[in-house]
Amino acid sequence: MFNVELMLVVALVVGFIIYKEISKVTSNIDIHEQNPDMSKYSKFCDFIDDEITSVKNSLMLENVKLKNEDLKDEFLDKVSTLSKELVFLQNMSSSNKNAKDWEKRLFDFLNKFESLNDEYLQNSQNLNDEIRERLANKFRNL
Repeated sequence: MFNVELMLVVALVVGFIIYKEISKVTSNIDIHEQNPDMSKYSKFCDFIDDEITSVKNSLMLENVKLKNEDLKDEFLDKVSTLSKELVFLQNMSSSNKNAKDWEKRLFDFLNKFESLNDEYLQNSQNLNDEIRERLANKFRNL
Protein backbone atom coordinates (compact mmCIF):
# COMPACT_ATOMS: atom_id res chain seq x y z
CA MET A 1 0.00 0.00 0.00
CA PHE A 2 2.84 2.34 0.86
CA ASN A 3 4.40 1.78 -2.58
CA VAL A 4 1.17 2.70 -4.39
CA GLU A 5 0.85 5.95 -2.44
CA LEU A 6 4.48 6.79 -3.06
CA MET A 7 4.13 6.10 -6.79
CA LEU A 8 1.00 8.27 -6.92
CA VAL A 9 2.81 11.16 -5.19
CA VAL A 10 5.82 10.82 -7.51
CA ALA A 11 3.52 10.73 -10.57
CA LEU A 12 1.74 13.89 -9.40
CA VAL A 13 5.05 15.70 -8.79
CA VAL A 14 6.39 14.69 -12.22
CA GLY A 15 3.10 15.74 -13.85
CA PHE A 16 3.24 19.11 -12.09
CA ILE A 17 6.86 19.68 -13.19
CA ILE A 18 6.01 18.82 -16.81
CA TYR A 19 2.98 21.14 -16.67
CA LYS A 20 5.13 24.04 -15.41
CA GLU A 21 7.82 23.48 -18.07
CA ILE A 22 5.24 23.38 -20.87
CA SER A 23 3.66 26.58 -19.52
CA LYS A 24 7.05 28.28 -19.45
CA VAL A 25 7.86 27.28 -23.04
CA THR A 26 4.48 28.36 -24.40
CA SER A 27 4.64 31.71 -22.59
CA ASN A 28 8.09 32.35 -24.13
CA ILE A 29 6.66 31.59 -27.57
CA ASP A 30 3.73 33.95 -26.95
CA ILE A 31 6.05 36.74 -25.81
CA HIS A 32 8.26 36.30 -28.88
CA GLU A 33 5.24 36.39 -31.21
CA GLN A 34 3.89 39.53 -29.54
CA ASN A 35 7.25 41.33 -29.69
CA PRO A 36 9.04 40.29 -32.88
CA ASP A 37 12.48 41.74 -33.51
CA MET A 38 12.11 44.36 -36.22
CA SER A 39 15.58 45.83 -35.75
CA LYS A 40 16.81 43.98 -38.84
CA TYR A 41 14.62 46.20 -41.02
CA SER A 42 16.03 49.33 -39.43
CA LYS A 43 19.57 48.02 -39.99
CA PHE A 44 18.65 47.16 -43.57
CA CYS A 45 17.57 50.78 -44.06
CA ASP A 46 21.08 51.79 -43.03
CA PHE A 47 22.51 49.46 -45.68
CA ILE A 48 20.20 50.97 -48.30
CA ASP A 49 21.32 54.45 -47.29
CA ASP A 50 24.93 53.32 -47.70
CA GLU A 51 24.12 52.20 -51.24
CA ILE A 52 22.46 55.53 -52.02
CA THR A 53 25.52 57.36 -50.72
CA SER A 54 27.75 55.05 -52.75
CA VAL A 55 25.91 55.91 -55.97
CA LYS A 56 26.17 59.60 -55.16
CA ASN A 57 29.89 59.32 -54.42
CA SER A 58 30.49 57.25 -57.55
CA LEU A 59 28.92 60.00 -59.59
CA MET A 60 31.11 62.63 -57.94
CA LEU A 61 34.21 60.52 -58.61
CA GLU A 62 32.95 59.92 -62.15
CA ASN A 63 32.87 56.15 -61.72
CA VAL A 64 29.24 56.34 -62.82
CA LYS A 65 28.13 58.38 -65.82
CA LEU A 66 24.89 60.23 -66.33
CA LYS A 67 22.86 59.86 -69.51
CA ASN A 68 22.76 63.65 -69.66
CA GLU A 69 25.47 65.56 -67.79
CA ASP A 70 23.28 68.67 -67.67
CA LEU A 71 20.97 66.87 -65.25
CA LYS A 72 23.64 66.19 -62.63
CA ASP A 73 22.25 68.66 -60.08
CA GLU A 74 18.72 67.38 -60.62
CA PHE A 75 19.85 63.80 -60.06
CA LEU A 76 21.79 64.73 -56.91
CA ASP A 77 18.74 66.57 -55.56
CA LYS A 78 16.55 63.54 -56.19
CA VAL A 79 19.10 61.25 -54.54
CA SER A 80 19.19 63.52 -51.49
CA THR A 81 15.40 63.54 -51.36
CA LEU A 82 15.40 59.77 -51.63
CA SER A 83 17.82 59.51 -48.73
CA LYS A 84 15.61 61.77 -46.61
CA GLU A 85 12.59 59.69 -47.54
CA LEU A 86 14.41 56.58 -46.37
CA VAL A 87 15.19 58.19 -43.01
CA PHE A 88 11.53 59.18 -42.71
CA LEU A 89 10.45 55.63 -43.56
CA GLN A 90 12.88 54.22 -41.02
CA ASN A 91 11.75 56.55 -38.23
CA MET A 92 8.02 56.31 -38.90
CA SER A 93 8.08 52.52 -39.18
CA SER A 94 10.33 51.88 -36.19
CA SER A 95 7.36 50.96 -34.01
CA ASN A 96 5.79 48.82 -36.73
CA LYS A 97 5.74 45.15 -35.72
CA ASN A 98 4.43 43.82 -39.04
CA ALA A 99 7.17 42.23 -41.15
CA LYS A 100 5.01 42.12 -44.30
CA ASP A 101 4.35 45.86 -44.05
CA TRP A 102 8.07 46.60 -43.59
CA GLU A 103 8.98 44.43 -46.56
CA LYS A 104 6.35 46.06 -48.79
CA ARG A 105 7.52 49.57 -47.91
CA LEU A 106 11.17 48.66 -48.45
CA PHE A 107 10.38 46.91 -51.73
CA ASP A 108 8.50 49.99 -52.98
CA PHE A 109 11.36 52.22 -51.89
CA LEU A 110 13.98 50.07 -53.63
CA ASN A 111 11.90 50.09 -56.81
CA LYS A 112 11.85 53.88 -56.62
CA PHE A 113 15.64 53.92 -56.19
CA GLU A 114 16.13 51.62 -59.19
CA SER A 115 13.78 53.72 -61.31
CA LEU A 116 15.77 56.83 -60.46
CA ASN A 117 18.98 55.08 -61.51
CA ASP A 118 17.33 53.88 -64.73
CA GLU A 119 16.15 57.38 -65.54
CA TYR A 120 19.47 59.19 -65.08
CA LEU A 121 22.43 56.78 -65.19
CA GLN A 122 24.21 54.96 -67.98
CA ASN A 123 24.56 51.19 -67.44
CA SER A 124 21.91 51.44 -64.75
CA GLN A 125 20.86 47.82 -65.21
CA ASN A 126 24.31 46.55 -64.20
CA LEU A 127 24.48 48.99 -61.30
CA ASN A 128 21.01 48.00 -60.08
CA ASP A 129 21.91 44.31 -60.33
CA GLU A 130 25.05 44.86 -58.24
CA ILE A 131 23.15 46.87 -55.64
CA ARG A 132 20.39 44.27 -55.50
CA GLU A 133 22.92 41.48 -54.99
CA ARG A 134 24.80 43.33 -52.23
CA LEU A 135 21.59 44.21 -50.41
CA ALA A 136 20.27 40.65 -50.70
CA ASN A 137 23.48 39.33 -49.13
CA LYS A 138 23.33 41.87 -46.32
CA PHE A 139 19.66 41.11 -45.63
CA ARG A 140 20.38 37.37 -45.44
CA ASN A 141 23.13 38.04 -42.89
CA LEU A 142 20.90 40.08 -40.57
